[in-house]
Amino acid sequence: MRELHIRTSELVREASEGSVIVIERRGEPVAELRPLTPVPRMSLAKKTRIYLNEPESPRVRELVRTAEVLYSSAWAMAEFHAVLHRCTREGGILLNDARDLSRRFLEHLDAGLWNLVPVTEVLLRRTSSLIASAPANIFIRTADAVHLATAQETGAREVWTNDRHMLGAASYFGLAGQSV
Repeated sequence: MRELHIRTSELVREASEGSVIVIERRGEPVAELRPLTPVPRMSLAKKTRIYLNEPESPRVRELVRTAEVLYSSAWAMAEFHAVLHRCTREGGILLNDARDLSRRFLEHLDAGLWNLVPVTEVLLRRTSSLIASAPANIFIRTADAVHLATAQETGAREVWTNDRHMLGAASYFGLAGQSV
């Protein structure tokens, strides 16, 4: 609570940019500070297509160009690099090209193109609870659940993805899945 009092302006700015600030009293979460304006969320598959040349890449790049702001779970940083590793391992791109793409992605993060929402213990507990109570007919993977719970936490109303499982689970998280 003391930190909230001292850093109020900074924390409000962070929240308005998409971060969810968990306010604790004696180590226990008691409230959250979050943005009022829902923002679009983009799945990893779409983020990757911005950097790799695939058939869907031009359409995804246009979405990014026209979006006011883009948010994703910080989990996406590791996922993005895992995709680059897989593409290199499978011979889809050269190692030097993967390094260049990684550098460009990190530069875009630093420049604010991507706004990554931290994966906190509170978020993971909420995600775990949602997974545990999900109906048996919903196919949900861990990473998708983290991304969907992150979108839910930030007040987003929709997620952009071409992943059929993530699209299928979006409504359970109170989100509209937008296939792109």
